[in-house]
Amino acid sequence: MCYGAGDSRGTDGPAAGRTSYDILRKGARMLRTHTLDMTEGKPLRLLVLFAIPLLIGNLFQQAYNLADSMIVGKLLGANSLAAEEARGV
Repeated sequence: MCYGAGDSRGTDGPAAGRTSYDILRKGARMLRTHTLDMTEGKPLRLLVLFAIPLLIGNLFQQAYNLADSMIVGKLLGANSLAAEEARGV
């Protein structure tokens, strides 16, 4: 089968001429994190910067639990919702 120029299935795409190793290396470079020295600087600022990802994670967890409770309550009923809440998951 022959693909036209610029077709994403052909070899003219953005990954043309690159190996999977090159693509993985670029992805690893993008995932590198910034290291913050917590022993230098203003303590309040450092604590806030440390707490922000924790707060965001907690918000996502609360949203998941809310959606889960709504789905179980609507689809399975009050008894199933009570059993799920008593289980603590």
